[in-house]
Amino acid sequence: DPLRLVAETVRAESRDYSRPTALAGLAEPPFQLVRSELAFVLAQVTQSQGAGDIRSCTASNGAVYLYSSDYLTDLHARRLAEFYAVEVWQNP
Repeated sequence: DPLRLVAETVRAESRDYSRPTALAGLAEPPFQLVRSELAFVLAQVTQSQGAGDIRSCTASNGAVYLYSSDYLTDLHARRLAEFYAVEVWQNP
């Protein structure tokens, strides 16, 4: 079940590492979700009753990140997404 897999992974990343999860990272091992699965998950995850805490945010370069609002505030998640997607690459 890709939706449950993503929701549990996002919660763990938000809780254990205080960071949002890059949607693109879910296409890499060990998850290897295909584009259609990622699109489905993105469309469903914020509407699912079992995943009401999962939210998405987008960095300035268009990278999409998911996070759990149980562990990260909206502002914190957005700033971390911007940092991981853009700023890390600008400041080697």
